Parts: sequence; C-alpha cells; structure tokens
Amino acid sequence: MKSKHVLWLIAAIAALAIFISCGCTRPRSPKEKQIPETDTIEQITPPTVQEVLQWRENLRLDKYVDSVFLVMPEQILTQILVTKGTDLSNHEIVSIYISNKDFYDKLIKRSMDIQKEYIPDSMPRSSLPQPNCDSIHAAVR
Repeated sequence: MKSKHVLWLIAAIAALAIFISCGCTRPRSPKEKQIPETDTIEQITPPTVQEVLQWRENLRLDKYVDSVFLVMPEQILTQILVTKGTDLSNHEIVSIYISNKDFYDKLIKRSMDIQKEYIPDSMPRSSLPQPNCDSIHAAVR
C-alpha cells in the first residue's frame, strides 16, 4: 500500500512541477504592461568648451565658403566645373579657387582684355565729359 502512496506522491509532485513551469512561461496578454529591464532615460550632457569652440570654427568656415562661392565670377565657377566636374561640393570648389587664385584672376583679366579688343565701347570718347580744372575750382568756391 505504501508503494501506491509513493507513486501518487511522485505523480502529484511531477504534476505540480509541470503546472508551475507552464505558469511561469505563459504568454502575456496584450493588456499587461511590459516593464523594460534597463533604464531608458537619456542623460543630456552639455557640450564642453572645446566642442563649442569647434562648432563655432566650423560655422565660420561654412560661412566663409558660402561667401566666396557666392561672389566667385561666373566664368571661374564655369571653368572649375568644366575641368573638375559638377559633383564637387562648395568646399571643394572654393578650395580649388583659393589655391589657384592667381591663375583664375589672370583668366578673368585675359577675358576682359579680349572683350575690350573685340567689342568696342558703345559710347565714343568725345561725348564723355572731360574734367576741367577751372570748372572744379569754380564749383568748390
């Protein structure tokens, strides 16, 4: 008789163990809140002095590049784009221009000389007012 009781006791323990293990791994219902296991709060750290100075220097460089790019003569920009390609950034274009500024300035001067040679002034020189020293002195008095 005791062996029957022992078998029932073993069967009951096994059933209890199965019940406990199934209960722990049951799927959560959609209404249950899931609590994250790690802290998700982000700490915002203020920038260091060096980071602020670097940001300012980058901003200064960007403004310089933009100002040079915007005032470059169209002929120079066209020349750079034709020879170096149109996939350049503004930084690259300005760098090319500044590093070869003498060449590009001479290019513009040659272009202006050719233009003067082949396209005469539209206003004849005789029709331009000639400064007269006497008239300047009279106007000042």
